[in-house]
Amino acid sequence: MNFNSFFRGDNLLFRWCNKIMYTALLSVLWVFFSLPLVTAGPAAGALYFAVFKCLRGDEDRVFLCFWRSFAGNLRVGIPATLLSAAALGLLSIGLEQLALLSRAGAVPAWLYVAYYVAAVVPVGIIFWVFPLLGRFSFSLKELFSTAGQLALRHLPSTVVVVLLVIQSVNFCLNRPMAMFLFPSLTMLLCSLFFERVFQKYLPPAQPGEEPEE
Repeated sequence: MNFNSFFRGDNLLFRWCNKIMYTALLSVLWVFFSLPLVTAGPAAGALYFAVFKCLRGDEDRVFLCFWRSFAGNLRVGIPATLLSAAALGLLSIGLEQLALLSRAGAVPAWLYVAYYVAAVVPVGIIFWVFPLLGRFSFSLKELFSTAGQLALRHLPSTVVVVLLVIQSVNFCLNRPMAMFLFPSLTMLLCSLFFERVFQKYLPPAQPGEEPEE
């Protein structure tokens, strides 16, 4: 065995170890920068950008990638966070009220189920907002408009992403230590669907050009 090649920085084992370390670091960064709550959206956008550059790509300046996106998106990201939180709060209240009425027999059970299914669309739109924020530059209005169009045009991907995020949240609530890995892993899985869609709308890269961020 060639020990010189084993300890080279481009060795496959070392690259995988780096990716695991980046995964944990990005999850911790997302949790820390989300603590003020109003910055949870910009932190999610920064997490997506850093996952795209560092986990899917070969960038190794993890904190710089995260910070650059986070700081650059605060102006749009904070109001987007507040609007998204308000929408999720209203959806949650409506769901709870329908559940109570359904159990009391005041409304048919199918109405509760229909509301639950229909809520996937607005929740899905919100889940598109912050990857878009991390990857591209939008005004607040353009951000939600684009997220809505993509969520509806690519509804199967939207549904899968919603299910992935919900299951990840439930898993982390039951196993808090998972917060050190699952935010980045979940975003990485979601990026498989988001990036496939984004590439359909990006202009083809010219020879010698860097891919658009």
